[in-house]
Amino acid sequence: MTVSKTIQASFLILDSSLLVIDAKDKSLQGKSFVELCVQPDADLFERLLSLPKHSYKQYHLTLSLEKNTPQRFLVMVRKGKEKFTVSLINLEPIYQLHEDIALFREVAYVDNLTGALNRHGYYASLFDLFKSSEQFGYNIGIIFVDVDNMKEMNTRYGYLGGDEQIVEVASVLKKTLRKNDVLARVGGDEYLAILPMRSTDKHLLEQIAKRILKNIKENKVMKTTVSLGLYFMKAEEITTLLRKRDTKKAWELYLQRVDSQLQKAKNSGKNTYKIL
Repeated sequence: MTVSKTIQASFLILDSSLLVIDAKDKSLQGKSFVELCVQPDADLFERLLSLPKHSYKQYHLTLSLEKNTPQRFLVMVRKGKEKFTVSLINLEPIYQLHEDIALFREVAYVDNLTGALNRHGYYASLFDLFKSSEQFGYNIGIIFVDVDNMKEMNTRYGYLGGDEQIVEVASVLKKTLRKNDVLARVGGDEYLAILPMRSTDKHLLEQIAKRILKNIKENKVMKTTVSLGLYFMKAEEITTLLRKRDTKKAWELYLQRVDSQLQKAKNSGKNTYKIL
């Protein structure tokens, strides 16, 4: 259904005291316009009455017109010699459409177990982040996170217990990372974090990795650890990446480098990080 078909237009004619004397919905006749407003401004009545003749004013108001159900309207008031003409456009379907789109994006782009982005959401955010980084000359830190001993966790605590560990890791990562960092669950027990970084010092990325390991260790719910693979992507690499004919394929090569560091961390005893 298109937006234009969902918009409901109506009208009211008010007398000089703002009583409804005519309306598309005849049941509204005789009612005060101000009384139809849900939580109006205290001076709405005075502001309407003080409008100069032949003037026009526009408001966003919540009105209770049909079956006493509050709905949001765009209200356009024209003052004539003795009457007010009020045009109403019901905005509720538009607000509902926005809410439906937001819900669709959440279902399509967010992992329902952890609240982190899923693969679709991660790719949808990734290239916007690349373009912003190129525009402002930022570097990008990449952190690949893998939960250690996940198979043993599932065997010992069951899959619900294993899921608890996966959720807790996501919680720690969200609290450790910044608001503008991208966090996605890209596998059963794997996360990918993309961090825009002004600093040219990759040791800052290592400090963040150490903080993640520390916060996981200090979390009382965690019964295992994580291993991290790191890569510090310089601003010029981002520019080169965006110029590639197949940017996604070129990005996958960077992920392979990060994954190789993750495997080194796993092979060196886990609960650590390696950086290229």
